[in-house]
Amino acid sequence: MNQIKNFLLIILSFIISSGCADKFDITQFNKYSDDVNISGDTLYIQTGQPWGGFNNPQAILIGIEPFIYVCDTDNNRIVMINIAGEIQGSLSIKRPVAISQDYKLNLI
Repeated sequence: MNQIKNFLLIILSFIISSGCADKFDITQFNKYSDDVNISGDTLYIQTGQPWGGFNNPQAILIGIEPFIYVCDTDNNRIVMINIAGEIQGSLSIKRPVAISQDYKLNLI
């Protein structure tokens, strides 16, 4: 029992001493470049186009194949989205309000 206490004391002292370090100086990055804002340890870089979203969606269908279909009513379209959230295509239909799919994968 005494050996376990000594072992845990050694591990605890190692963990506490390994956490002691100097504070990271972040101002060194702002000296070199004015075109990139690095004011913290996290940097956001947009990799794709911003998504405008839907305008008054009325219905959502998770299809059999699996695609997600959204009736975007005020944009006059039905949008097909894959499970990663990427738009795969759209079909122009005037003010769609409902959507369904049969077993032959036809949209109704």
